[in-house]
Amino acid sequence: MTHPRDRQVVNNAIRVLVARNSATNSVRHNVLALGFRVLGDGGCGVVGIHGVEVTWPNSIVTLVKSPTWTALLDRIGVSAMTHLLLHTSMFCALPNGCYFQMTGELTSCVHT
Repeated sequence: MTHPRDRQVVNNAIRVLVARNSATNSVRHNVLALGFRVLGDGGCGVVGIHGVEVTWPNSIVTLVKSPTWTALLDRIGVSAMTHLLLHTSMFCALPNGCYFQMTGELTSCVHT
């Protein structure tokens, strides 16, 4: 079970990402914020994320709030974890040799 602090780090990152996308009218979304948007009139807010509503479930959020990620947060601290969630792309290896994107700009939107 995760500690409320752990959930709050992820929730704060989602709030920042949603606000950033809204302010810049960006189409370059961080995968962690997919399914979330600024709370609209008549919308139903997300518990723990002020001013944000969910349009569809994002299973990545559940994974990033798991005990494995809590252990990472315990080791590196809130500041470093927040940086990772907001400014990096992280991938998890899958048993079939593929990788699953956990954070960062959608790889389909990355320009070289």
